[in-house]
Amino acid sequence: MSSVPASPLRVLRSSSDEPARSPELARLQSLFQTTLHHQIRTPLSGLMGMTDLLLETALTEEQRDYAITARQCAEELLHTLNETLQYVALEAGDVKLEASEFNVRELAESAIDLHSAKAQTKGVRLFSTLETGLPGTGLPATLVGDGHHIKEILGYLLDNALKFTEQGMIQLSVSYKDEALQLAVRDTGIGIAPQQREKILQSFRQADVAFPREQSGIGLGLLLANRLTELMQGRLSFESELSRGSIFTVEIPVCPPGVSTKDDATKDVEPRTFPALPLVLGVDDNPVGTAVLRHAMKNYPLTLHLAASGEQAVEFASRHRYSMILMDLQMPGMSGWDATAAIRRLPGYANVPILALTADVSDIGRHECISRGMQGFLTKPIQPESLWTSIASQLKIERS
Repeated sequence: MSSVPASPLRVLRSSSDEPARSPELARLQSLFQTTLHHQIRTPLSGLMGMTDLLLETALTEEQRDYAITARQCAEELLHTLNETLQYVALEAGDVKLEASEFNVRELAESAIDLHSAKAQTKGVRLFSTLETGLPGTGLPATLVGDGHHIKEILGYLLDNALKFTEQGMIQLSVSYKDEALQLAVRDTGIGIAPQQREKILQSFRQADVAFPREQSGIGLGLLLANRLTELMQGRLSFESELSRGSIFTVEIPVCPPGVSTKDDATKDVEPRTFPALPLVLGVDDNPVGTAVLRHAMKNYPLTLHLAASGEQAVEFASRHRYSMILMDLQMPGMSGWDATAAIRRLPGYANVPILALTADVSDIGRHECISRGMQGFLTKPIQPESLWTSIASQLKIERS
């Protein structure tokens, strides 16, 4: 496989590709997207969270089947919503790239964790392998690139593999060669007929490529993976044999981090153990949101305090020393942005990780979180495994 030339990250479209939007139009479109995200994802988050709580109660077998079906329908709705909003953002040129250092193993494990439950339900083995190489070669522990969008690409490829694999295995392989991160998703699914291969990366192609109609979705996953890969000046390719499975390979230009001493590199990746459970503050003005957050974190080794407003969050932070804060953004009165700024001014809170909890999944919203002093961005509905992975990563503690 030919190597991908390393190049700077760029936006999807240049000004020469299409007329520039006026600042006012761009602002209104951004406001509409943010409002749409919030108004749809917030109740959907509550629906999924409350269904999870219902499934933990004493139910008859028939009632449990109904609740599980409702949960699966909500997941499909969320999946369709995410793909549609991402497609709209790509078409509008609103997807922005940002290079930062990311941990390769954590990225791969997080992507696997998010899909492990579905794989277990189907009886499919899902696992990852990371190239180690000889000393001084192979896959670095950390790389510099757009880890957020690389993880999204992995999600689309794993979703696709799970959709069309009923038995056997799905393997994610990660390697590094010629200044490119190489991700390969291999499955033992139904494969792709030769006459359909030219169409498989085009829009809305699921309905006319002879896939069984019991498969849900609108045929955007592979298209989005390909568009995001091209956006990062990478390449997506695939090999497939009908009834024998497929392998989708992505090569994305990345850079190794700055040269550091051996001791420094060890310190960067070595987990640290807290003498007591980390104290975490969750902030959400929606009672359903706080109930979902409490449920999501109840089985993990931390102590959780909950605040119902931005003002209460600042008050709690002034009386306690939190290891991390999970901050809702769109709250009446003091918003999450204002609460974050006020907490940063408190003694000892200049560097405490603050993660945004928001229904806004747009890149514009994500970049605004970072620019306003937050360390991360988590979208609703909150998935317990994903939330714990983010907390453990920020606090440098063992995920287990």
